[in-house]
Amino acid sequence: MNPKSSILVMLLLIGHMTTFGMLAATVAATDHELESAIGLYRAEGAEKALPEFERLHTLFEDRGDRLNESRAERYIGESHWQLGNYEQSRTHLDAALGLMREQGQRLDEGKTLNVLGLLEWDLGNYDQAIVDFEQASMIGVELDDQRLAGSTMNNLSLVYDELGDYQTSLKQYQQALELYKGADFPRGESDTLGNIGGVYLLLGRYKDALGYYQRALEISETLESKPSMGLDHGNLGLSYLGLGQVDIALEHFDLALELAIETGMRKEEALWRRSKGNALIRKGQYDLGLENHRAALAIYEEINARSLLLDALHDMGRIHLTLGDPVSAEQYFLRGMQIAREIGLAQAVTVNLLALGDLQFRRAHLEAADALFTQALQRATEAGELNFQTESLLRLTVVHREQRRFEEAVTEARQALAIAKRIEAGYELAEAWFAIGELARIQGQPDAAMGAYASAQLVSGESADPDLLWQIHYGRAQAQIQGDDRQDAIAELQAAVRIIESARSRLHEERFKAGYVQNKYKVYVDLVRLQLELGLTRDAFSTAERLRSRSFLDQLENSGPITRNEQERQMEFALRERIRQLNTALEEEQRQAPVDRRQLAVNAFSVELLEAEREYQAFLDDFKGRSAIGQAARLPALAEVQARLKTGEALIEYVVSDERLMIFVMQSDKLSSVTREIRQTDLFAKVNLLRELIQSPTDKSWWAPAASLADSLIKPLQQEDLLDGVDHLYLIPHGILNYLPFALLPLNSAFNESVVMEQYSLTYLPAAVTLVRKKTNTTAPKSLLAMAPANAGLRYAIEEARSITDLYQPDSRLLSGTGATESAFKKQADNYDVLHLSTHGYFNVKNPMLSGLELEPDDNNDGHLEVHEIIAMSLHAGLVTLSACETGMGSGYFNEIPAGDEFVSLTRAFLLAGSRSVLATLWQVDDRSTVEVMEGFYKGLDQTGHSNGQALALAQVQRKLRNSSKYKHPFYWAPFVLVGQQDQGAGTQI
Repeated sequence: MNPKSSILVMLLLIGHMTTFGMLAATVAATDHELESAIGLYRAEGAEKALPEFERLHTLFEDRGDRLNESRAERYIGESHWQLGNYEQSRTHLDAALGLMREQGQRLDEGKTLNVLGLLEWDLGNYDQAIVDFEQASMIGVELDDQRLAGSTMNNLSLVYDELGDYQTSLKQYQQALELYKGADFPRGESDTLGNIGGVYLLLGRYKDALGYYQRALEISETLESKPSMGLDHGNLGLSYLGLGQVDIALEHFDLALELAIETGMRKEEALWRRSKGNALIRKGQYDLGLENHRAALAIYEEINARSLLLDALHDMGRIHLTLGDPVSAEQYFLRGMQIAREIGLAQAVTVNLLALGDLQFRRAHLEAADALFTQALQRATEAGELNFQTESLLRLTVVHREQRRFEEAVTEARQALAIAKRIEAGYELAEAWFAIGELARIQGQPDAAMGAYASAQLVSGESADPDLLWQIHYGRAQAQIQGDDRQDAIAELQAAVRIIESARSRLHEERFKAGYVQNKYKVYVDLVRLQLELGLTRDAFSTAERLRSRSFLDQLENSGPITRNEQERQMEFALRERIRQLNTALEEEQRQAPVDRRQLAVNAFSVELLEAEREYQAFLDDFKGRSAIGQAARLPALAEVQARLKTGEALIEYVVSDERLMIFVMQSDKLSSVTREIRQTDLFAKVNLLRELIQSPTDKSWWAPAASLADSLIKPLQQEDLLDGVDHLYLIPHGILNYLPFALLPLNSAFNESVVMEQYSLTYLPAAVTLVRKKTNTTAPKSLLAMAPANAGLRYAIEEARSITDLYQPDSRLLSGTGATESAFKKQADNYDVLHLSTHGYFNVKNPMLSGLELEPDDNNDGHLEVHEIIAMSLHAGLVTLSACETGMGSGYFNEIPAGDEFVSLTRAFLLAGSRSVLATLWQVDDRSTVEVMEGFYKGLDQTGHSNGQALALAQVQRKLRNSSKYKHPFYWAPFVLVGQQDQGAGTQI
């Protein structure tokens, strides 16, 4: 049986298998003990009832009661099946079947065949399952027993579900319902209604599923069946979760959990804890979500449900990968591997080897990835698993290509191609042709590469995987560049961009969008380079802006003030969730080898996906024009950005490629570009060295790397006279440049001469679109809220906050010590124009969304104001000052997400929440010098009279400190950066 990777499929099918003997509980009226044991089985489950069935079997055998002996034997087999002891189950069920046939007990024979069919279904032996169910059904027809006929019809439909033939299964479920109604068997009706709901849930039709589950629950409540009620509530929770109504889903999961605990159903308790955990994680309550998943793991370990434990370990691994913790994810995968080996799930071992290899390859640990993929290939070869052989060979091809072991890579790609042709595996066939094309291109054979790329796209057909398709277009572009056909290469790169953005738009969580684009930046960067080479400067700038603007707008659309009402929000979530689920299901089917692929399921998913996408597009079209967010989320035209630039201002946007640096300089009346040859690795090394040397306030060695960086970043612009008449710079860095303090870059080679901030005031921007954001109105102009919690342990924090508060009297408020609580900030922050937080900032390397600021805890909040909580706020501040440590750091500096473009930091979080600008820091600042910076900055705000008052005020206080004897070193003044759009003074006109 092919293991299902979709958690949803597993959840919706558990518990709706109608074993006629278990559910009908028709027993010999003459034997009260057997009836009591069956009652225990139905109420408490197989684990508690099995010893009683075994005792009764011995008793009936001693009495010579062959009829009840056979029935007890059947229940023993059924109990072992429920517990996952499949070999023991088959032994007892076969024995029971023999006894019943020997006695001519046709009805009992049909019931036993029904359970045997379920056993074969569990094992993936679908042909045999169909034979058993059909035999049981024939007996039901022969005896005119509608309950038996209905239960076999129901269970036979489960097999068709597994095969992806949902049209047939739904038809048969309806027939089973009619049989149950005729037999007055409401329990059977309830189970079949649940199965119908399961099909609709799988297809992403959550409202349809909801209706069937509600009907099932009504019957379960009438029958007062707590196990069934628990199952129905859990499935209702899954339906509401799909509809985006998370709070209602949690209510049903809690009810399902309560009933599972009350009835001692440990596996079901674990199942609903996992479901509840997923719902909590969706709400951003990661700690509580993980707590429920850990509880589920503990239950599976306690009851030794090893196959379920294996699934739960995979869940935990996926969650930790989502939260940016690959180390923990790897531990869960490794443990899953160990269990898979112990319980003999050979295929699961191979799958884990491939997953772990992918993880190592992503970390650039090529030798480790090579070893894991080689193991997977050996296992797949020994087991005759041709599909996994192909996948292993293709992965080895990529590793050996990166290691420049081209001869081996070509051999492996050709072997993968041959196997893929043999098993008619379309996806692997396309991947093999693509791998062959890549190898030809890298070895300088562009014509051969183009032919292989064409074959890859041809075999992909209309259902081409977008992740492969964009790579094909990118490969073609590289081959065309080799042939000096740059115009066609641009067209191919533009096609790749369209595919990437189309696929990215279907991801509904920003963290997944960031992960999706992390290896695709090269497409945009190469497109910028080619457009510049052909003199298409405006097009190149638009391309450079496209990715970073889209990223910022995607985040903006899901944060800050929400204009959608609750009904619209739920509708959109449900539509997007349905599309995501169907895309996942379709992708999983298409990746299967032909012998395992369910074509009927592919067709069903494709039709449903097309309809879901049409519905979502209609929703978006209707929403445009009346949504403030929808209007804001439009990519701006170049002219719109230029219109926001005043005389004396210039916008500088950097694009870093492997071998060169591309710089755009925009003023209100012109757009220029400069390109410099510098390797990305060298740029990275220089920035890191500079940051390291600056940490020693008495060391002067920082000047050399700073001057070297200025030679590439600033001086070329001055040499081309692109900054004449300019005194304010809007900086849009790229990659590692996001963590460079531009203010300290020397303008002359001689030590201790002029630096950038002495000639220019500076503002950092996430993207040029930041300049055209609509202004919001504050409720209290020039008012200030300052926070200085005691637990931050900063010696001068309260002094700093008090002095700044005094500047804004009487329209200011200081919350200090234990009064500076997280709840107070959340409640009052949206009423102030300036927010000042004198406290520690902290960065969560594993999950940037959990980075935050330290405030005081209270009854409702833990005192950690985290990024995801900030994004959910609605602020009107013209300025937010984060007088703390490393508040400007983003995830890109530490992990695999490209630095700066998709980073999630406190700075961006406050911008997304509605703030116009943020003053933050790039490294751990000095407590005492920070007081000097802050006091000078705020005093200078209303004295500048300048359109860039905040930036000028910051520049002036930095100049003052640089000219002082005590704080001359850039360690004290350079970490402070201003990010975002600003207005005159302290933001009085926001």
